[in-house]
Amino acid sequence: MKLAIEGGTPVRTAPWPKRHLFGEEERRVVVELFDTAMETGDAIGYGGPHEAAYEGDFARFLGGGFADLVNSGTSAVYAALGGLELEPAGEVVVPPITDPGGVMPVALLNLVPVVADAAPGTFNAGAAEIEAVLTPHTRAIIVAHIAGEPADMEPILELAGSRGLPVVEDCAQSHGALYRGRPVGSLGTLGVFSTMSGKHHATGPQGGVVFTRDEELHWRCRRFADRGKPLNLEATSNVRAGLNLNGNDLAAIVMEPIRNQQPEQGFLEGVRRLADETSAPLVFDEISCGFCMNTGGAHLLLGVNPDIAVFSKALGNGYPIAAIIGKSDVMEAAQSTFISSTNWTERIGPAAALAVIEKHERCNVPDHLRRIGERVQEGWRELVEKHGLKKTEVGGIPPAALLAFPPPAPLACKALFVQLMLDRSFLASTVFHAMFAHTDAQVDAYLEAVDAVFAEMAPHIEADDVEACLRGRPAAPGFQRLT
Repeated sequence: MKLAIEGGTPVRTAPWPKRHLFGEEERRVVVELFDTAMETGDAIGYGGPHEAAYEGDFARFLGGGFADLVNSGTSAVYAALGGLELEPAGEVVVPPITDPGGVMPVALLNLVPVVADAAPGTFNAGAAEIEAVLTPHTRAIIVAHIAGEPADMEPILELAGSRGLPVVEDCAQSHGALYRGRPVGSLGTLGVFSTMSGKHHATGPQGGVVFTRDEELHWRCRRFADRGKPLNLEATSNVRAGLNLNGNDLAAIVMEPIRNQQPEQGFLEGVRRLADETSAPLVFDEISCGFCMNTGGAHLLLGVNPDIAVFSKALGNGYPIAAIIGKSDVMEAAQSTFISSTNWTERIGPAAALAVIEKHERCNVPDHLRRIGERVQEGWRELVEKHGLKKTEVGGIPPAALLAFPPPAPLACKALFVQLMLDRSFLASTVFHAMFAHTDAQVDAYLEAVDAVFAEMAPHIEADDVEACLRGRPAAPGFQRLT
């Protein structure tokens, strides 16, 4: 049998399903946060009831103890080591395989990372491998449970106990994994978790948790993660140096300012106000619709300025290009960031973008896109009414018009529409993206074809036998949103 990489048959022929980390329940809670903030005028901050409830649930999931939500998995490691108050210049044993963020906090705390090898047959360090690198200067041990497989903790804990060394479990890749019936993260002195969006369980784009059963250690970590505030102490001023690593009820607001319909009056202004009150950056995703609406982005038409706006797609007119614009204080963070990509050295994309922007403005392209899109939308509406296609909806913004067939078989109807339009020499789907090259004569011919297709589809939609008309399978969703 050949391996798939050598030309054999793959074990899996379909992509892995999406994880769907967020659903209606999460959406409802976030909307409630916005509603409460907008109704009361109170900012969404940190340390509030939602955060406290989450920390309580997290601790109970691990069998009881204390949890602190921070803003990343790296911050969780940093806060855990800070709470241990290790002597500077000491050594910390670190895993052989891990994310750089699981090791960098060691050096940032003036400690020396010492890498232990992996145990045979595993990605995790074992007790023998850790013992081989222990010295009189060792101050702590970090054990990572990689790819969901727990490290063999019992001999590691015995070794650490015999040397008086605290053990920090890095559980970023092993949420819910069990070691001999006990959850990882609850075995060592401290457990640290990443809850960013690439993990099994997420609190948002970024997040992390520090867990311990030692209440005093919990408060030391918590103080270190909140600028040394005298939490759970009688002191009235900060008691040590520390960073602001807090998690919060809302970290940032990333949204499309417009997609399928105009935002309700006052909505974007309310979001802008909420972002200002919570010091949360407001990021507008204008990749899909920004340049369809206006040269420079839809936010200029909508009258609300984000902290960052992101563009792509139409910006390069088919060439690979993306652009980020923003306010100076927010964009300054990018000066210390390097992002590599497949096309980072090519110059065609930037050249294409400059040409597109110049022509976009000179020819007033957005007006043409809007006019053509409005013609298509109006034509759809008239033909839907003419052929009695009940509950078929016409929506979207004019440059990106949408045609939505109703249940029970919307995807089969979509496939039949595509099939019948192809028969009439139109490669068309239920989304119409207006182009500067589109002419009124082409729209007339297109709508004439749609008229004939709707006439053929109507009796099959009425009889609910659309799928029987297909020469292939029903359409499948191209992607699904998290909310």
